[in-house]
Amino acid sequence: MYPEPLLVTQARAYLEGQGGLPEVLDCAEKTRQSVEQHGQEMQARLHNEPAHVQALVEPEVKAWLESHADFLRWARIAAESAGASAPLEALCQGLPVSAQRFHFDEFRLSEALWVSRGPTTMAFANRALAASQAEEDLAAVCQREAELLGASFTPFLQGYPLELQEPLAARLEEMLEWLEQPPAPPDVAAWRSQGEQIGKELGRYDLSFLLRGYSAGPTTYGPLNLALNACWLQPQGFVAPELTQFCLQDALTQLEGLAPPEGGEVPEIFEDMEQLLGQLLKLCQRGEDLTAVHQAASEVAQEFQQALEVEEQARCPVCNQAQPLGTRRCTMCGSAMSTGGAEQAPQERLDRVLSLAEARLQGEEVDLEKELTSYRRDLDKARSFQDPDYQEILAQYSEGLAALEEFVQEPGRELLDEAAGWLRQAETRLKSWKEAHPEAD
Repeated sequence: MYPEPLLVTQARAYLEGQGGLPEVLDCAEKTRQSVEQHGQEMQARLHNEPAHVQALVEPEVKAWLESHADFLRWARIAAESAGASAPLEALCQGLPVSAQRFHFDEFRLSEALWVSRGPTTMAFANRALAASQAEEDLAAVCQREAELLGASFTPFLQGYPLELQEPLAARLEEMLEWLEQPPAPPDVAAWRSQGEQIGKELGRYDLSFLLRGYSAGPTTYGPLNLALNACWLQPQGFVAPELTQFCLQDALTQLEGLAPPEGGEVPEIFEDMEQLLGQLLKLCQRGEDLTAVHQAASEVAQEFQQALEVEEQARCPVCNQAQPLGTRRCTMCGSAMSTGGAEQAPQERLDRVLSLAEARLQGEEVDLEKELTSYRRDLDKARSFQDPDYQEILAQYSEGLAALEEFVQEPGRELLDEAAGWLRQAETRLKSWKEAHPEAD
């Protein structure tokens, strides 16, 4: 069961004489804005889905649109009530039911979108495999999918961390070659089998698939869940060692930088979790059995979860849903959460990198390499937003980081000034782009 929306809590308090009307009206307006923005984001996502996927999920989309409109209607009623008792009493009865239905319909839509892409994790392969079983022109379908895959080859790779791009590229090339060679009717079965095998092999490197299915448990902290589940799935052949290593390293990096909840402290159990993740990473890099240490890590994860549950959690300012440590957007309504103030702002981070580079130029012993590795990893993660201007800005960042990485090998004033120029310009352009695209925060 979801907790009742904050708007209902405040409306009930006002009706009972325990709260003020301005708070109710302000919450109603914020709820309306948040729900409207969430609807726009979801519809933009649906618009970007392939036509055949849109057709497959049409019933779920219709149900979601109806429940979204109902949730929004209640928010508007509250915002326009001017404190009248009857609308607010109706709100206290109707909005909790509407919220439950809204989240249920959104879950159904999300699942339908996911299922529509089987049997592999790649839509290009799935559409061709579906055509081979239907009365369609298989050669024409394969040609279309090969052209689509070819056009999106580079952007697809850029959406992944550098550590995974090389093995992904090899398997994407295999898939492209498979699509470019549609079979004669007698050979369709063998061709299908080959395509499914290529798709499954590619899926072993598919971080998006792993995120979708295996970041929800056993704790409420996604990066840790991803690392533990990758260790469990690798011996079964579902996850490649390179992907497991990336998940372990990413979990370590994010645990080290995790901000404490407001008014609380990061649990001491983090240190044990970091130690066990480090052991798992070393075993994975050596190609050894992960079973024993993974079991120990799973036990510590249970203690870790209990520690998280004890810590004070932030609540969404719109719907009052308690959020796990590190959450940036409410898991219930999508509203922005505060970061606790521990995360460096982009400008502060750039200043720190350039300050370390300046110190290195002066002959000081500073850990510039670690800072650049972290910066590059975050840049790789940011590539998922497929806007041409945004991707151009990221490319400019990449040029600046490449120059700094060259500077690490051969420090020089001219090279440092060149890198700083690239990065400062990219920072300015990114600030302007974010102002024009608030939905990307």
